[in-house]
Amino acid sequence: MLGYAFNSLNLRKVRLNHYEGNIRGRACYDAVGFKETGRQREHAFIGGKWLDCLTMEIFREDFLAAEARLSKKKG
Repeated sequence: MLGYAFNSLNLRKVRLNHYEGNIRGRACYDAVGFKETGRQREHAFIGGKWLDCLTMEIFREDFLAAEARLSKKKG
């Protein structure tokens, strides 16, 4: 999806929001190079507790660098 955003749509940056506790999502975002840029504290009441909403973003250059590292690992 990021390849499409950066290569086909020619975007400079992609931003996303997710709630704290999304461990698998966070691991995926970190793996491809997203960086946390903001936090809305106690933003949503979910499952009986208040959760922070985190903002993350990745620039084209960061994505290309992460993509190159992953392709080196493969082979």
